[in-house]
Amino acid sequence: MKIMDLKEKFARYMGPIPVDEPIIVRGSGATVEDVRGRRYLDLSGGPGVVNFGHCHPRITAAIREQAGQLTQSPGRYITPAAVELAEILAECTPGVLRRTFFCNSGAEAVESALKLAKKHAFVHGRGGGLIAFEHAFHGRTTHALAVTGQIKYKWGLDTYLTVPGILHVPYPYALRSPAGAKGCAEYTLDRVREALRLRAQGTVAAIICEPIQAVGGVIIPPDGFLAGLRRLCDEHGLLLIFDEIFVGLGRTGAMFACQHWGVTPDILILGKAIGGGLPLTAFITTDEIAACFAERKEHFSTFSANNPISCAAGVAGLRVIIEERLPERAAVVGARMLAALREAADGVPGVAEVRGKGLLIGIEFADADDALTPRADLAARVLAKTLERGLLVMVCGAFNSVVRLSPPLTISDEEVETAAGILREILQSALH
Repeated sequence: MKIMDLKEKFARYMGPIPVDEPIIVRGSGATVEDVRGRRYLDLSGGPGVVNFGHCHPRITAAIREQAGQLTQSPGRYITPAAVELAEILAECTPGVLRRTFFCNSGAEAVESALKLAKKHAFVHGRGGGLIAFEHAFHGRTTHALAVTGQIKYKWGLDTYLTVPGILHVPYPYALRSPAGAKGCAEYTLDRVREALRLRAQGTVAAIICEPIQAVGGVIIPPDGFLAGLRRLCDEHGLLLIFDEIFVGLGRTGAMFACQHWGVTPDILILGKAIGGGLPLTAFITTDEIAACFAERKEHFSTFSANNPISCAAGVAGLRVIIEERLPERAAVVGARMLAALREAADGVPGVAEVRGKGLLIGIEFADADDALTPRADLAARVLAKTLERGLLVMVCGAFNSVVRLSPPLTISDEEVETAAGILREILQSALH
């Protein structure tokens, strides 16, 4: 099909969503190729999906084998691939998290995890309110959007702006916190205490938090924050939910981002990489909390545990992540890439901060005024320049002013050097 025909048919038949060229047709490792045969270094990673690289041979082999055996399990019957994937997750998740519920999408996993938290609160005679964070992103369906802390995803959807029972508090955004980098953790914890005492006394079931906010702008909390949340939840009898859809499974240099701070949630939400590149997500919890869904009516999905192809791909993908030690590689390679980008951005007007954890890196653009006025125009300029130079990156954050890098964890040393060199040239020339 000709490129113009493809674009015209997209405009005519598909939903009006903001996509454009390049039209990607194949990928391998950290590179993809468009319909014209041009190759790109994928620094978006799917975004955040292909931690193990595009078309990893072990994963594609698992998909082919499973597709030749069974593509969908009828009804509520068990598939071996789903059981195997749940067992692997139980072996590597922290604490006593070992009961997995599979879902189709990140938003569905968030919805279902919140539903479980509310059911748990009901069983224990408590209210079903929720505390979430500004700048958070949890998805675009009902409760997932309601706990999302970025107005741009709710524009024109008034009913999702202030859903009763959901309170948002500031995330410890060190660069922009009124308490500064050193005081932002305690500032946020005080806002949580205030919400529990004055705004939602006795009515909260859970706190949902991203250990690192990826879509929110690669916002990394200071030490002590997640531990403080854990203590508050324990003191008030609340469940702590960590949304690791983007940052889990090796992305940040640990198998799970919460492990950087040694904090275990009551419910852990995973997505993106968990399906080996195919649609699959999950939330994982303890025996006691999982028992609240024991009636087996509260959660079920046609294409989740009943989808053996995604589960087989997930098994292969997790084994690649574990056996090829991709979290450790992300830590080493990410630190090297972060250092190179910080050096390249030093003294460049408009670059407010370069931050990251593992192979999740954000470059935030803002004016050097007291308000740190966001510069979405500079982020957009870098996005365009990187595309011209054969790099695929993403722009994110509440102000659309952060360029995010989240390449496959299998990216080679040579590819890292190439990407860092191109980004250095763009930052030091295109922004002056």
